[in-house]
Amino acid sequence: MRKRFDYIDALRGWAIFGVIVTHVSSLINYEGVLTSLTGRGGLGVQLFFMISAFTIFHSLDNSKGKENFPVSNFFIKRLLRIAPVYWLGIIVYSLIFGLGSRGWLPGPELWHYPLHFTFTNLFHPESPSSVVPGGWSISCEVIFYFLCPILFALIRDIKSAIYFSIITVAGGIAFLKLTDAYLINEMSKSFGQKLSEQYFYRSIISQIGCFSFGILFFHIGKSGKLNKYLEIKSFSKLLLFIGAIGLVIMYVLKPGYHYVAGFSFLCIALSVSKRDNFFIVNRPIIFLGKISFSAYISHFLIIYFLKNLFFIENFYTLTLLTFIIVVPISFLLHLYVEKTFIGLGRTWISRREKPVVTLTAN
Repeated sequence: MRKRFDYIDALRGWAIFGVIVTHVSSLINYEGVLTSLTGRGGLGVQLFFMISAFTIFHSLDNSKGKENFPVSNFFIKRLLRIAPVYWLGIIVYSLIFGLGSRGWLPGPELWHYPLHFTFTNLFHPESPSSVVPGGWSISCEVIFYFLCPILFALIRDIKSAIYFSIITVAGGIAFLKLTDAYLINEMSKSFGQKLSEQYFYRSIISQIGCFSFGILFFHIGKSGKLNKYLEIKSFSKLLLFIGAIGLVIMYVLKPGYHYVAGFSFLCIALSVSKRDNFFIVNRPIIFLGKISFSAYISHFLIIYFLKNLFFIENFYTLTLLTFIIVVPISFLLHLYVEKTFIGLGRTWISRREKPVVTLTAN
């Protein structure tokens, strides 16, 4: 794999692009020629999951044997990367909306707040995205963080990564089928059909199969076994084609279409990992990828205000204006919040890792 992962930032850029487009279309109930595409944009979350697993395993591999406290350092880095912006989002959304709806789902109750602050909001059907819209994916991500040190120790090569993908995907499909057959109808009496279905779909049991493709991606790159093929233009294009086909036909598999999407994203990531593809990897989309986390937290608020304060109902206008406003705001958040706390984490870790100098009397 390349030392500079510009293509990883580019994939993040496409992920947030798809997520924003989907949320614009869902808030205004868009129905038009792009409906089939906007519906797929929400799977940018699964692309984020795949990329996250790849980068985490890459980071853990780099720190192996170089740090005295690799596990605790890992949690320091990841939580300081994600928590400050998310907690700021909790504060901002609460100051603006109080306990009212953020536009997509019913608003939170007071007991939801401790769950969001501790990233355990995924564990109750009513709370996953009630305080911060889209908060379910952040909770799912943090839960995955706590599994990572164990998974990194157990999954050591391509073979074990393939087994893990097969087990988690098959287990996820079985889990969704069983919950659909035996639990959703009963839960719907208390929480409604939509929240009940989302609760199981968004659970770590369902989503870990998407993370698994990132782990597989890491081990393919680390082994170098496909490098000579990935450098061949025709092979790279074939992977891109397979990925595109998967995204077109993914809804054939229900439940479990998000695994088809995850496999498609793996093919696309492999396609651009060794060969340049200007359409997928370019400066604007790389920049968008770098600020994607701040954009994920802030874009819901921008879409809501553009629609409800300025009464913008046209899909194309609302999408364009959303990006025009989200990009500078997210850049500032990335620059002054994300990078500040990432720097603090690095400083903290470097101080922990300094050897203790003891003075001995002669």
